[in-house]
Amino acid sequence: YVLIDDRVPVALRNPLSSDLAVMRADMYGSVLTVVAHNLNRRVDSVAVYELGYTYSKGNGATPFNESLHLSLALSGDAPASGWEGKPRPYDFFDLKGDLESLLESIHVEWSLKLIAHRPLANEESFAIMAGEKHLGEIGRVDSKTCAMFDIRNPVWVGVLAVDALVASASEDVPQYAELPRFPAAYRDLAVLVDAATPV
Repeated sequence: YVLIDDRVPVALRNPLSSDLAVMRADMYGSVLTVVAHNLNRRVDSVAVYELGYTYSKGNGATPFNESLHLSLALSGDAPASGWEGKPRPYDFFDLKGDLESLLESIHVEWSLKLIAHRPLANEESFAIMAGEKHLGEIGRVDSKTCAMFDIRNPVWVGVLAVDALVASASEDVPQYAELPRFPAAYRDLAVLVDAATPV
C-alpha cells in the first residue's frame, strides 16, 4: 500500500508476488498491517513500533530516495492502571505521551501544528515540529484507510524521520545524579478545610 499521495513508489523488476511489486514508500501500510494482524487474533491492546526504511523515486542527481523512519501505533484498549482500574480505549494523548517521552529523552524542543495529511483524519493530524524543522506526523488514521485493512478500532499513529530526529537532538551529555542515601518516606494525610475554600 502507498498511502501518502506525493510518494512515487519504486517498482521491482522481478517481484515475488503482485503484493510485493513495489518497495515500501511509507510506514503507514506496514504498521497498519501489524495492527490488523494483532486485532484479528483477539489482541485487545495493540501498542507497536517499527524502525525501517522507505523508498521513493527522486529527481535529477538522486533517482531514488531512501529514508529511515520510526513509526508508533496504538489501537484497542489501554492497560488498566491499578487493581481496580477498568480498560479504556487508547486515545491521542496516550500516543502523544509516548512521543513526549521519546523526544524529551534526547532533549528535543518540539511542538505540534495542525495539518492535513493523508492517511490521517482531518482535524486529527498534526505535524511534529522542532522549531521550523519537520520531524514527522501524529494523529488518528482515517476510517476509510482503516477499512482497507479491515480495522474497526480507532488507530493512533506517529511517524518520525530518524535523520531529522537525530539532527534535532541535543548534544548535552546527561548528568548523573547520586541516589538518595535514605529510602523514601510516604505519608497519608487527611486534611479538613472549610467548604467555601475553592481549592
